[in-house]
Amino acid sequence: MGFRNPIYLDVSLLKNLADYFGIDVPGQRQVVQRKSGTTGKGIGINKGLTAHLDSDKAVETTETFSTDFRPVRLVNDVIDSLLESHDVIDLVSEPDADLISQSPIQIEGELAVSPATEIGSLVGRFFPLLAAKYAQGDSDPSLNHEDIAQLLLAPQSEGAQVYDVSQLEESDRRFILILDPKNINGDRDCDDLEGEFTVFGIVDRLLSEKSSLSLARYLLPGMNRTMRRAIGKTSLEELISGFSDISGQAIDVSTLTVNGPGAVIKPLAIY
Repeated sequence: MGFRNPIYLDVSLLKNLADYFGIDVPGQRQVVQRKSGTTGKGIGINKGLTAHLDSDKAVETTETFSTDFRPVRLVNDVIDSLLESHDVIDLVSEPDADLISQSPIQIEGELAVSPATEIGSLVGRFFPLLAAKYAQGDSDPSLNHEDIAQLLLAPQSEGAQVYDVSQLEESDRRFILILDPKNINGDRDCDDLEGEFTVFGIVDRLLSEKSSLSLARYLLPGMNRTMRRAIGKTSLEELISGFSDISGQAIDVSTLTVNGPGAVIKPLAIY
């Protein structure tokens, strides 16, 4: 156990996890504080021969104030509690532990942005126009140079980020993180998450030794299953390759596919 100050924190999912395991977490609440005292009244004569009345009377005052929600305490309380109850797949202490889908997991390793993230960013710019072309029944939804120039100049919100995690202990298993940039501390950015970190999260999907997974569903959340099927894997790869030729950037579409064994992890905290 030790102090954890996360760079990345998904408070909503962490609260849900705590609720599932019955862990009491600190939250914002109203606190009522009562104070008791006395007032003095009585009969007496002072040096100036002035009479006054003295008596003791209890007085109670009430103060109400709020306690702030403390996310760092939430992280430490939840992780410590789950480690103590052995409800975490702890790859830090047992690097070869079996993986269980939807279970909490802790892994220590080297984080690096996956090349798939860049591809997702590029295709993410294409998607709105492609969707409009399909909706209009365009038999040729390919993009021309004017389309591409328009998309490259358009502002774009930051989508999901894919990271590779290499365990500090040698392993043949591959671990992928799917991050939401909104959960990164305000004074940090995605670049600050490259290097050696500890990740606490949930096993989102298991990958057996012979299985593979397309990352398109994570990188293109606006592209539903019907749209992905309509475009097809081959057409999507051709689209990406075509943009590679136009932009002069070498893009390896194979990075959109992850091969097992391993797992996709939904991170709750990275520190």
